[in-house]
Amino acid sequence: MEFNDRPGKRAELGTRARFLLKSDLSECYGSLYTHSLEWALTSKESAKEQRRLGLRSPGADLDSAIRLGQLGQTKGIPIGPDTSLAVAELILSAMDHRFDQNLRSSSASGSLLPGFRLIDDFEYYASSRSEAEDALLAWELAASHFELQINIDKTEILALPHEVETDWVITLSQFQFDSRNATASLDSLIRFFSLVFRLSGEHPHGAVITKAIFQVFKDCSLSSPQVRKTFVEFLMASLLVDPSSCKFVYIALERLRSIGAVIDTDVLSGTLNEVVVFHSRLEHGYVVSWALFMIHQFGLELSSEGASAVIEMSDNLSLLVLDAIDDAALIVPPMPSFATVLARAEEPGAPYGPDWLLAYEFAAQGKTSGTHVRSEPLMKLLLASGVRFLDGATFPAGLLSAQGVGGDEIEYEPDRFFEVRSRDLLGTWTYLR
Repeated sequence: MEFNDRPGKRAELGTRARFLLKSDLSECYGSLYTHSLEWALTSKESAKEQRRLGLRSPGADLDSAIRLGQLGQTKGIPIGPDTSLAVAELILSAMDHRFDQNLRSSSASGSLLPGFRLIDDFEYYASSRSEAEDALLAWELAASHFELQINIDKTEILALPHEVETDWVITLSQFQFDSRNATASLDSLIRFFSLVFRLSGEHPHGAVITKAIFQVFKDCSLSSPQVRKTFVEFLMASLLVDPSSCKFVYIALERLRSIGAVIDTDVLSGTLNEVVVFHSRLEHGYVVSWALFMIHQFGLELSSEGASAVIEMSDNLSLLVLDAIDDAALIVPPMPSFATVLARAEEPGAPYGPDWLLAYEFAAQGKTSGTHVRSEPLMKLLLASGVRFLDGATFPAGLLSAQGVGGDEIEYEPDRFFEVRSRDLLGTWTYLR
């Protein structure tokens, strides 16, 4: 089942139930226990017996392979690669089976109403509140069996009928753009973003800006230069309203640039510098790395204040993009010293801790000696194989890649704007954090 199928499925299941249990797992990918793969494919008891006898199983081999890719860690799997989707589904499907067994053993009635799970989001439709409570206990016990925990903050039992789609999504979807002429298109675009900014304020955790960007490309006529110019201005304002939308703002700006839109680089530079300074201090690595990436791609200047703020961050990706900006001579003097960052990359424990990406990339670029990186067998192998996480050859053209490890090399094609997925461009890097 896809995300877009949920409203229809909710409507279908809601006709046969009085209560809805909603829940998800706390830090699903980050807390998955790799040994539980063996439990999922056989059982916990069988896995322990096989280990006692010195026998191997497909689950044990998969567990071992994953741990080899993360310095032996047993807690958590990488976020981002498609392989992690499959690995997580192995465990979560086994959890579904255990949930079903738990619920059937505790239910007085033989007929159980259906529910569904989409990755770690779970919904169960019950005929009574007590059945929903039984289902919650069964779900929690199933999670506990695989060393997982439910997210209490996102767990609730609701009386039906309940909304099958979020109200802001419905409101945006109902907006009608007027494309009779350039004036009408401009007026409707202004009205649309007035609505978007209001809804974004009312629903700060919803992806209002992101949906709005896709909707404009889909439904609004952008043939007029003035309409394109105004859209660009709204995109810049969106960076301040919802900085988490920066990835899609960048993609939209590139698309607009490809169809002849004029982008005021002075205004964009000012906006991005403000985003960098503010969010660096809050250690918002995702936002800062995207803002820096946009500065690099549009050939803008980064203020000395912004560079100094980034240097104080722990986020490795932000520091590496800052280094690329420095290499491109896009930092306004005086340039702060990189000495502390280089010293972090040279620390003996850097290849084994949160600075491993910094240590690896600076060693690969020859900016540090890389002594400790080359003493770590896996990193030594990666270096010998020419693996790079930030590819200096393609970065100036707008591409970041993680060739050979954890993700595909992604190329953005403007004509496929609506097919862009979360792994594109910097999204490929999210698993590294």
